[in-house]
Amino acid sequence: MTVSVRVLDSADAEAWAHRVPARLLVGAQVLTAIAVIAATVAGGGTPAATVSDVDSADRILWYLVLGIAAGCAGTAFFAPRLTFWPGAAAGAGAIAIAPAATTPWLAALVTATLAIGGADALTRTRRRALAGTWSADAPAVRIDAGRQVARTVLRPRLRRLAIGAAATLLSLAALGLALHDDAAAGRFREHALVAGGVVVPPLDEDAMNAHVRIEGQVYDVYLETITAQVGDALDVRYDPATGRAEPVGDVFDPWPALIPAGFGATAGLSLLGAELTRRRTRRRLLDPGARPVRALADTDARIVSIHAADDRRTILGAWRGGDWSAADAGNSDGADAGEAGARGVAGAEAGGHPAHAHPDAGAEADADDEVPVAALSDDDLLAIGAAQAAAAAAARAPGGPRRTRAPEWVHWQDEPVTVLGL
Repeated sequence: MTVSVRVLDSADAEAWAHRVPARLLVGAQVLTAIAVIAATVAGGGTPAATVSDVDSADRILWYLVLGIAAGCAGTAFFAPRLTFWPGAAAGAGAIAIAPAATTPWLAALVTATLAIGGADALTRTRRRALAGTWSADAPAVRIDAGRQVARTVLRPRLRRLAIGAAATLLSLAALGLALHDDAAAGRFREHALVAGGVVVPPLDEDAMNAHVRIEGQVYDVYLETITAQVGDALDVRYDPATGRAEPVGDVFDPWPALIPAGFGATAGLSLLGAELTRRRTRRRLLDPGARPVRALADTDARIVSIHAADDRRTILGAWRGGDWSAADAGNSDGADAGEAGARGVAGAEAGGHPAHAHPDAGAEADADDEVPVAALSDDDLLAIGAAQAAAAAAARAPGGPRRTRAPEWVHWQDEPVTVLGL
């Protein structure tokens, strides 16, 4: 397929290069999570509480904020732009309920985080507009890929899908546990009596439980945050019918389960969302296609760098290649593998950090050993896709080849390439 397209020069590449690094987005989310945790510690953690304290909206929200902030920080390394705004929202929510002493520096950090996110959104919008002007006059190129190639290109990362699904299920289980325990505690308190008692031996070595005598009967009382010694007086809420008891000033708190619930929901949905975004972006490149631009490419082992046509120092992006283990297996007609592979397809890791070539994909990682499509020509994709399918089949067979570094034929220098999806 031959189309008249724009050849990117150094001025184009320099304009394209301005972007907020993904590592800055990751760092902001990690620092926000650390700040939220530090604010919790500075506020004394979760002190002893009455029933009204435990059921207060601020306390419940605080647990949820902790979970979301931690989940965003943990998942930011894989999907920094998907987790950025939930993490920033968690930091903003923490400001409203944090201890007064921590509010100023927490607010300053969240403000800086929001500024980074705003700058990233602006640069991505500018890049999208810039790419639109480059290819405005070029017809869209549709990759006429066969089923086998499309299946290879759209192959899901099953490990991430499994982790995302497991984290989401963990979130639902933790939320269900919190709601169940809250309902059970509510039923207990409706029928419980309140009386003063005395701590009697034996006292557990870890002091997490105390035996309290009330009106001649001994109750096993779990101590959430306080400690007690033998002989101490302790006001207890108890139910003679079930034997359940709790200190009046240190009641059972079911809501810490919201921490893993928030963590699991954020991490799981982010991973699943990143996979859906990745698949949608690749499918969009395959059908209905995208408008092309032209540039030059160099390779170094598994890394393909795209640079301006008039200046090798001006890099548009560095793309990670995929599984090269039997890349020439598709050349059954005996043709030179170099001829088929020298025009191959490069993956996407723009700007030195994981990213799809499509601007909407942001910095979602394609760091796995696979071939993400930034897309060159139809023949290129067919050749590399067929090679990858053959390599995968050979690897599954007994005695199949092991994955190796790129063979000699994948070495490019100033190779003209067509790039789709910028």
